[in-house]
Amino acid sequence: MDDSASEAKAAAARLGVNYPVVMGDAKLAAGYGGILGLPVEMLVGRDGRIVSIWRGETPPTVIENAVKASLG
Repeated sequence: MDDSASEAKAAAARLGVNYPVVMGDAKLAAGYGGILGLPVEMLVGRDGRIVSIWRGETPPTVIENAVKASLG
């Protein structure tokens, strides 16, 4: 939300992120119910619906388990 695309890409590479990352703005945030603070992670299904939302620091295993469950 607050960083440039190049900064986000560099951070994703540094952290070994191997999934799509969306750069957001106020309009996108409003479309998903608003974002009141960062960090926030959303798992969005192939149909565009929100499957899960996590606010604050979230252990990667929590997100990974949710992704596996949604694919299963």
